Amino acid sequence: MKEFWKERIFYVSILCGFLILVELVTDWRFLGLFGAGFFLMTASLYVKNCWLNRLCLGFGLLLVLLTIILTKSFWLLTLTVFLALIIFQREDIHELGNLSESILHPLREEPGEYHGIKLIQPQSNQRTILEHTSLFDLRESNQTTFEWDDINMVYVGGNSIIDLGNTIVPAGQHTVMIRKLFGRIRLIIPRDIGLSLNISLVTGRVLFESQEYQLTMENFKWRSPDYPDANRKLSLVVSSVIGDVEVIML
Repeated sequence: MKEFWKERIFYVSILCGFLILVELVTDWRFLGLFGAGFFLMTASLYVKNCWLNRLCLGFGLLLVLLTIILTKSFWLLTLTVFLALIIFQREDIHELGNLSESILHPLREEPGEYHGIKLIQPQSNQRTILEHTSLFDLRESNQTTFEWDDINMVYVGGNSIIDLGNTIVPAGQHTVMIRKLFGRIRLIIPRDIGLSLNISLVTGRVLFESQEYQLTMENFKWRSPDYPDANRKLSLVVSSVIGDVEVIML
């Protein structure tokens, strides 16, 4: 039954977004308000006076948001999101973050993408002075092998399982940065290392050591007691907009 509603909610949300756009361009009142707001936001980029810049940006953003809220399709979208939160309400997951899985693939259910991370010795003799890499390339390549001092992972959405337990963390201090737009992240980390956690979420939960922490535009920071004196240290920095982050120590 939930699969049926998952598909319908996804398609209705897309339709509502399209209908909002249609209302904006077909009603001259909405179009005028939206155009005025967009003009003020654009003008703020060229205003050097700090106070006047903020006034133009704030008033322009207010007009744009007000125009969208006044459309009938916006309230249909709001009702759709409200129903989605009720239908998918469960105790063990953050609903809005896990709805991202249906956004990415509404017609099929998957446990999540598994990434078994491996660390290799830095290839210093192969480095270039400046390296340009597209974020889309990082996403499409599904990279799982990283140099010790160059670990930066970028994901868009969905359910991700990142396993750092199948590699030997070398001596010294190392940083792993994980950035994601929406969806659940499960991190598997070896227990025999000094660990520092810094998790930033706009909205979501952190699940760690059988405890649950609800975050709203907050940071979760934790450091193992032996971190200052540990021979092998791992600093894990996670940033996400919507979703849960679960840290599993093995």
